[in-house]
Amino acid sequence: MKKLGIIQPGKIGDIIICLPIAKWYFDRGWSVIWPIHVDFIKNFIGYVDYVQFIPLNNFDCIAAHQICFQNDCNRVIDLAFTIPGANSYNSDWYLNHNDTLSFDEMKYAIAEVPFEEKWNLSIKRHKASEDSLYYAKMIKGSYPLESEWGHIIRQTSSSDTVKDYAWPFDKDITINISNDTGSVFDWLKLLETAKGHVLIESCFSNLLDQLQIKVPKQILLLKHGYYGATLRDGHLKGIPRLKLDWKHI
Repeated sequence: MKKLGIIQPGKIGDIIICLPIAKWYFDRGWSVIWPIHVDFIKNFIGYVDYVQFIPLNNFDCIAAHQICFQNDCNRVIDLAFTIPGANSYNSDWYLNHNDTLSFDEMKYAIAEVPFEEKWNLSIKRHKASEDSLYYAKMIKGSYPLESEWGHIIRQTSSSDTVKDYAWPFDKDITINISNDTGSVFDWLKLLETAKGHVLIESCFSNLLDQLQIKVPKQILLLKHGYYGATLRDGHLKGIPRLKLDWKHI
């Protein structure tokens, strides 16, 4: 079997964006090797069955390339432009010459995979883990779940940003996303049964958009000064292309 190595050691949102690339090649007969940062690997082991994830102690793409070489990869696709050791040509082109592609579009262009595949995200859901988290969060506060009440999922901080937003409907239960779970995918039951999402632009907004999980109100908190230059169509190159009806704040 042909072996493909993918260079994208993190972070979680970028890995989720690129998972359909791995699946596209897997479906065409490739075995996929993917070194990712050791802190993130628990999120994917057991949830993604078409990739062999290998722990990497840092974000060094050179070390990731070495792992792919040691595993006899026939081809290596470097999707991790702008981080240490990444393909300098891709990084330079993205930063200085690209005026048409958002960063996620560029990753798919580099991989030679149709961009629409991004919304064919394939994961193995763990019902027991999702149920356990759902009942732990819903029962912990002994909420009176009357018919007019519902819950919202709120995430106001990511690895590099904090941005608050007050949900305007005070009768709704607010459940804040925390890091005390085995995998980000364990939040899916809570997310898809919510009345609303208030999410900082991060792995959870990517996950929901790629799975096309719609709820009545979805608010996306953008990071100030984070997204780089404006493309020809007015889109900022650092914001992923999204299909859900997000309200940007």
